[in-house]
Amino acid sequence: MNKYISTVRTLTLALALCAGFSSCSDDDDDSFDVTTDIASAGFKYDQAGVWENVFTNDPINVQGFTFSHTGGSSEWDGETYYSWAGFCPSCSTDKTDYSTSGFAGTHEWSSITGSGVTGSQYMIGFWKSDETPDIPNEAGTYITYGGNAFEPKEVYVTNNTYAYYTMLNGNSFSKKFTSEDWFDLIIHGSLNGYETAQITVRLANGTNISDNWMRVDLAPLGSVDRIYFTMASSDTGQWGMNTPSYFCLDRLSANID
Repeated sequence: MNKYISTVRTLTLALALCAGFSSCSDDDDDSFDVTTDIASAGFKYDQAGVWENVFTNDPINVQGFTFSHTGGSSEWDGETYYSWAGFCPSCSTDKTDYSTSGFAGTHEWSSITGSGVTGSQYMIGFWKSDETPDIPNEAGTYITYGGNAFEPKEVYVTNNTYAYYTMLNGNSFSKKFTSEDWFDLIIHGSLNGYETAQITVRLANGTNISDNWMRVDLAPLGSVDRIYFTMASSDTGQWGMNTPSYFCLDRLSANID
C-alpha cells in the first residue's frame, strides 16, 4: 500500500521556528526529547484488548503528555448507553471484517494493522464529528504537555478498523468509497490559544485506503502548547460526516522546552 503524502498548509500567523529539532537556544540545557511508549503507562485491558476505563473520565497520561478523554453513560427508554470521545489506549488485535455480519466486534478499539508501530499498544482517536471548533482550546480531541510549550517532531497514524471496513464496503450509514472519495485526518498546532499551522494526512484516497502506519512530520507545527485533531470526508451530509470519525496514533515524538 502506498504511503500518502501529508500536505501542509501554514497559516499566516507569524511564528518563530527553531532550527531543526534542537532547542531554541544554545543556552537552554533543560530541553529534552521524548517519544511516547503507550505500554509504559501501565494501562489495564480486558480480554478483547479494550481499556478497562474507557467509559470513565479518567485522564490518560503517557510520559508527561495528557491525551484528552471523556466517557460516561446515559439512560434512554430503559436502556443504558455508553459513550466516549478523545483518545483511548488499546491493545486489540482484532482485524476481522464484520461489516456484513451485523456484529461490531472490537472494531471501535482496533487499528487496521492489529498492533502499534513497534509494540502491541497504541491510541485510538475519536473525533466528535458535530464539533467545529473555531477556538483551539475548545477542541475535544487534543494532546498537551502539562501546559508547557513543546516542539512536535513526528507521529505515526493509521486507520481504525471500523472506519477502514466502512470505507471499503459501505453500510447503512456510510457509502462505499469510489475513486472520487477521500478521508482526511487534520493535525493542528496551537500556542496561547491561536492556531500555528495544520497538517493534513490523507487516510483514504479514492479506493486506496491506508492499512499501514504512516510517519507524519510535525515540525511545521512549530512551538505549541497543544496539538488537536479534526477530520474531514467526501462522504458528508446534512448532519455532518458520515464516515466513522476514528483514527489510530502511536509514537508521538517531541522536544520539550
